[in-house]
Amino acid sequence: MDISTLIFGGLIGALIAIPFSYFINLTTPSMKTWLDKRSINNKGKSIKRIKKEYEITKKYKENPEALTHDLIGSLGQFLVIGVFAFIILFAFIAFLVTFGKDTSYDKYHAIVLIIFFIFIFLVLSFMGSDFMKIIDMNRRITQFKEYELSALNRIAELEKSNTHLDKIKD
Repeated sequence: MDISTLIFGGLIGALIAIPFSYFINLTTPSMKTWLDKRSINNKGKSIKRIKKEYEITKKYKENPEALTHDLIGSLGQFLVIGVFAFIILFAFIAFLVTFGKDTSYDKYHAIVLIIFFIFIFLVLSFMGSDFMKIIDMNRRITQFKEYELSALNRIAELEKSNTHLDKIKD
């Protein structure tokens, strides 16, 4: 590399950097305002989510029959979806076995195994997410006093941190 290339590159870099620095300095206040508004909105959503979770937990704590009813409903829904999914899976397998007789069985056998394992993974992940929600709800109900104190403190902290930013939202 010769010296003229370095000088030319330096001049191009300076010519590009100066307009960008002015642009960044002009847009910084509007970006800060936008980020502050977004922070306020996210805190508002968090407050709503925590309040909703608290009210549901409080309802189940005061009325355990409602929790049992909802769990039985969730289990029934899961069973209906599971049976429907198994019917579709076995219909697909029957289709592959029926129309796969003319070609190599190994190719269709591999496809069936892959689809079966994907199906099992999806069903287990669906079950796992529901069971984790049930376990979390059980923890919140059994330790309701600690949960209630924690939830109300989180709500108070978020509302307190939101008050000094309210003027930006307008």
